[in-house]
Order: sequence, then structure tokens, then C-alpha cells
Amino acid sequence: MRIMWNIPSLTIVGLMIGALSGPAFAQDQAEIGIEKVSCRDLMLMVDDQESTLVYYHGFISGKKGEMLYKEQELVDATSKIIEYCVDNPTATVLSAFEKFR
Repeated sequence: MRIMWNIPSLTIVGLMIGALSGPAFAQDQAEIGIEKVSCRDLMLMVDDQESTLVYYHGFISGKKGEMLYKEQELVDATSKIIEYCVDNPTATVLSAFEKFR
């Protein structure tokens, strides 16, 4: 069986690998609870913000048992999450994702 990859699929796989390689907030600590990352932490990320967002999207998708990639829904949710985090820096990233995903 041959698997055909298209550009969006390759992009997603690349982002997932990047997310698994370890975001900046985890470099100083061996372990970090994803429920403890604040919106302020996310907003201060320079190089790892995108991979961190992908990680949380994957986490929420897995938690919900979602098996379809709906690009526009994820783009819209990401915009809402970032806006929420800008306005609520002490909130957790996980709570923002639970609210808008």
C-alpha cells in the first residue's frame, strides 16, 4: 500500500515533529504540566509559539477523539485563543483551548 502525501499533510507532520522536539518553556525543566503554562508564557515565546499551539491543538483533538483535520476551524480557534491570551495573561493556555476548541 502506498501512502500519498500532500503539502498540508506534510506541514502538519512537520509541525507535530517540531512540537515534540520540546518547546522553549520545557528546556529549563525536565517536566512541566501543560495545565500550568500561562497565556503570558505563550505570548512571550518567540521561536516556539507555533509548535506549542500545534501541541495544544493536538492534545485537545486527542482528548475529544477528533480524527479529522479541519484547517479553517483550527485557524479560527487559534486566532480566538491568541486574542484571549493577550487579554488574559494570567489564564492558562489549556483553559483558553478548552474554551475555544
